[in-house]
Amino acid sequence: MGRIRRQHLWCQPAQAPLLFIIHVLLHIVFLETSLVKASTVVVIPCYNEEQRLPAQEYVDFLNSPIGEGVSFLFVNDGSTDKTLSMLQALKDQLQAQFGSGRVDVLDLQPNGGKAEAVRKGMLAAVQMPGAEIVGFWDGDLATPLAAIDDLRGVLRGRENAPSRARAGKKDDALPPVQMAFGARVGLLGRDVTRSMSRHYLGR
Repeated sequence: MGRIRRQHLWCQPAQAPLLFIIHVLLHIVFLETSLVKASTVVVIPCYNEEQRLPAQEYVDFLNSPIGEGVSFLFVNDGSTDKTLSMLQALKDQLQAQFGSGRVDVLDLQPNGGKAEAVRKGMLAAVQMPGAEIVGFWDGDLATPLAAIDDLRGVLRGRENAPSRARAGKKDDALPPVQMAFGARVGLLGRDVTRSMSRHYLGR
């Protein structure tokens, strides 16, 4: 079984044409159109995730304070199992609870590979009304959803604000942040096991 370490990136939607190239090296991308606090759309590429997608964790996240303003766009990448019907059921469940706009499903046929699912998902996400921060996340949640708030904080400059305040500098003087990178190296105990073929084909 292979053990995978992933890296993460968040950036701005004007750079969407670069996402396909970026995805060759990185597993998570986020983009921001402005520094104003606004809606965040997270793209979740899915291929045969019927037995792996932790649906309840998505529900719990959207019900939590840090899930406020976040919506998910699940991209079914030509799955051959019941992934699509599972995603539709999850969408129906959350729409009944929150109304429309918190979860959507994009069905791609046939399977085009993860990079293409991410690319098409991101292109759809940047067109969604009110979406000012968009990005993608691995569906198995080897990186916990709580990290979304950390990366949004970097984009908005919150992490720099305390040190700048001590230095007598105004927060509005912060330079705009277009991309935020993260690594899963520090998430001990969250190794993901894969079959040998999936480990190497996913490199």
